[in-house]
Parts: sequence; structure tokens; C-alpha cells
Amino acid sequence: ALRIDLANGIGWLSKRSLMGAFIDGRVIIEPVSGINETYRINFKNNKTQESDIKSNLYSYPAHSPPVAIDQPCAICGEDRNDILEHSRLYILKVHALKSKEESLSASSGSTPSSPIIAHQYPLCSYCLFRVRSACDLFAFLRSLKTNVWKLDSNTSIRKAWLELSRLRSKLFWSKVGIWDLESNIH
Repeated sequence: ALRIDLANGIGWLSKRSLMGAFIDGRVIIEPVSGINETYRINFKNNKTQESDIKSNLYSYPAHSPPVAIDQPCAICGEDRNDILEHSRLYILKVHALKSKEESLSASSGSTPSSPIIAHQYPLCSYCLFRVRSACDLFAFLRSLKTNVWKLDSNTSIRKAWLELSRLRSKLFWSKVGIWDLESNIH
């Protein structure tokens, strides 16, 4: 669904390690600015008056425009700046693998250090949903592997199968271009 092999904004040496980062859970998606999330929520709910907006998280004015990156999207190459969906409002951050010394010091009880960011890639809104859907699917598969779901009864196996089916359909619909599947289901 992601087609990282066709991504122009990702170096050819990084493409293989990026898929491993998705599988291992070493990928984080962050907005470029906190005002982007406030703007998106207010825009979605058609809030236009200052009294409608209850956001004291940021020191920006309530109707500040979103902050975007001028570089093209790393996955699809989108570089238009005409509407909000085409803007690169998010950054995909890939954390580096821990060395053996770091993993041993972490298990010995020393204070954890902040993870080292190996790569950063800008994302458009379309690729944001595709990447989030893929990350949700891999997170679910990791939870199955670590036996979080406790697949010991028939009902738990059915629930896990339903969740896997839901995540696969979310991945498919994000590839097609359906943004918000959760609100369309309920």
C-alpha cells in the first residue's frame, strides 16, 4: 500500500531499512507545528468564531494558518501548495537501531536516553493516512506476537481476526483515498 520502492524522496539505501523500521515500530509521525492539529480540528468542525475555539495549548492566535514544509512529499512526491490536502504538514521520523551497548545499559536500569533520529521525511495528508494505517497494522501484528491478545479461546481468536480484517480494510481504503474511515463506519 505504501510502495516505498517507488518513493522519490527516500534514498535507495534507506528504502529497505525504512520498511524494517515500520515493522519494528521505530517510526513516529509528528506535525510540523502544533497549530496544524488545532487548525484541522476547527476546520473540520466549521468553527469560525473565536469563542467557539477552546485551545489554550499554544500561544498562537486561534485562526492561525497551518505551517507546512516546502519540500515535496517523500512518498508520493506531491509538491503543490494550493489546498490543505496537498500541503506537507507532517514529518515521518525514523529512529536509529540501538547498539548492543545501549540495549545492555537500558536493561541494567540506567536512565534512558532519547532515541536518535536517523531520518526525517515530509508527508502530505494523503500519505499520512497511508503511513498511519500501515503503522496500525504492524502495531497489531506486534501485539499478536507478544501475546497481548491471549489467543487461547475461540472468541479471542475471532476478535483478533475481526481486528485484523478492520485494519486491512483501513489500509485498503487509505490507499484508495478515503480519509476518515472511523467516522464513516459508525
